[in-house]
Amino acid sequence: MPKPQIFVSCGQRTAEEKKLASDICTAIREDGSFDFFFAEFQSNLHGLNENILDALQRTAGFIAVMHRRGEVGFGDRTALTLIRASVWIEQEIAIAAYIQQTTKRQLLTAAYIEGGVGREGIRELLHLNPITFTQNAEVLADIKSKLSIWSTSGGQSSPSDDEFGTLELRHSPRYEAQVGRVVDLKPFLSNKGSRAKEYACTLEVPSQLLSWSNASYYSITHLKEPERHGVLAMPIYVSAELESHSYDLTVPCTQVFEDAVPFT
Repeated sequence: MPKPQIFVSCGQRTAEEKKLASDICTAIREDGSFDFFFAEFQSNLHGLNENILDALQRTAGFIAVMHRRGEVGFGDRTALTLIRASVWIEQEIAIAAYIQQTTKRQLLTAAYIEGGVGREGIRELLHLNPITFTQNAEVLADIKSKLSIWSTSGGQSSPSDDEFGTLELRHSPRYEAQVGRVVDLKPFLSNKGSRAKEYACTLEVPSQLLSWSNASYYSITHLKEPERHGVLAMPIYVSAELESHSYDLTVPCTQVFEDAVPFT
């Protein structure tokens, strides 16, 4: 099962910016809970624009780092100037905001802005709450801290909902004589609107759980370390469609298997 992906949006104009972007991707890789997408590392037959849009569409997290790009003037240049960030990154922020709004998915978000950069465009309307920095090391340190929190939560774990419906994953432990402690997993898709003609729901679990699955319950008591620890670091995905509305939910295995010790 693929890991949740974090989209990294960071400037590449200077050697320092390139190093920061590389260090961010390395931190994500070393954390082990997420994959990453960074446009500089893409080299396949698809157009770069297509890759970026596809990556933003499927991303679970978004990291944006806005460095100073220079001053722009309005009217009388001596009366009003603004320090602008990368236009490319501003566009990626706008696309991510649009995707989050239209799909009703809550992205894991971390934004950083170099001191002095002004607000403009769609950022004037977003509650992005970027962290102001003066040194790239500040950005990297904060991202590593956030990754540890995101890894523990496994991404989004609360119900995914809007005015049309709600998707949630309910799990309850019990005991099976031949297996030990098992957990029942049941996705629930609630319709809040008018009668729906079509709906669908998909549950994706780590393959290691399938050896003790009867399509309704799962167990990790048969696993030995370090395989059990590896499974606990993985997420469970639930996705659903209710008419034209899509819902996505990511629940960490640590939340589902809070007590990993078999009953005696």
